[in-house]
Amino acid sequence: MDIKSMSSDELRSALAQAEKDVAVYARLKAAGKLLAELQAEQRARAEAYAQEQASKLERAVIRWEVRGIEFKYATETKITDARQVTMFDKDARTEVKIALENMDAFQKAALLRVPEKLPTDILALADTPEAALERWFIARRRGFLAQDRAYVSRLI
Repeated sequence: MDIKSMSSDELRSALAQAEKDVAVYARLKAAGKLLAELQAEQRARAEAYAQEQASKLERAVIRWEVRGIEFKYATETKITDARQVTMFDKDARTEVKIALENMDAFQKAALLRVPEKLPTDILALADTPEAALERWFIARRRGFLAQDRAYVSRLI
């Protein structure tokens, strides 16, 4: 429809509709900006929460200091049986002996962070702390020195 052929009532109606459309567009634009701000705030909040959780986990791991590992080569059915880890709890300021099978994930992670206790080439083959410990104990039981990659005749 051509604007010249419209009556005054039709023009007023078209103008009112155009004003409504402009107002709706402005509201949609403002809502879009608000939505973008809320999404950015939510992402920032989620990142802050993830960093806080990672920090909590890190604090739980660094709470433990590995003081020593006892290797008793007995005839156990499981490789991790009868292995005692001496750990120092920095929060409680106490030294505790924990059986490897009773260690929690934080204590195992603390043990895996001590490179002289667990060789890196064995750790690289494992995807979990438990798998790394198992691989290490198998290697030690077989007399394999991971540091120089040589077999020895005696058990360590």
